[in-house]
Amino acid sequence: MGYAALTMATYRIAVIPGDGIGKEVVPEGQRVLEAAGRKHGVEFDWDEYPWSCEYFSRNGRMMPDDGLARIRDHHAIFLGAVGFPGVPDHVSLWGLLIPIRRGFQQYVNLRPVRLFEGLKSPLADRKPGLVHVIDIRRGRLRHGHSQGFREAAESTEATRNGVTAGKRLERSRFGTNIARRWTTMARAGREGRPQPASGKLDNCR
Repeated sequence: MGYAALTMATYRIAVIPGDGIGKEVVPEGQRVLEAAGRKHGVEFDWDEYPWSCEYFSRNGRMMPDDGLARIRDHHAIFLGAVGFPGVPDHVSLWGLLIPIRRGFQQYVNLRPVRLFEGLKSPLADRKPGLVHVIDIRRGRLRHGHSQGFREAAESTEATRNGVTAGKRLERSRFGTNIARRWTTMARAGREGRPQPASGKLDNCR
């Protein structure tokens, strides 16, 4: 065996192209990874799974009951996009995405954006090195468990209590450590949470 063979790292990747554009972009992403691997001494062992909304339409579920067990020992999951006419969004969310995030404790959704040499930016006169954005979203955990709203009678004040686990705070340090070194914009979404009946508490502090 040659030196290259002895030092070559191999990563086993679970590939889930999903639906629609996922089937188009995932193969191209694999080509990019293969090219980068040849340059940096990395090989990939791809295991592809057909789990998708189209799969759901034929089988009545987004993935088999032992789906997570099948991909548990992989180094990473390469997931494309899910969505198919006639299949509600919550089906793919709770049938595939949430089980993967919760099952493997994927608590950070990291989306780096950089402008590389040879690419033209839609932003006028921006050159490589001037565009570097890191988008951090939660993968599976909100700040904690809401205990509901409490609005004082005949008052414009309202309070909302929540219980936050120590592990959640520890994990939030990933984002705060990056934020300390960057110009930062923070936004907290409220997807899936009960909203106050008045609907007028957005600006409360």
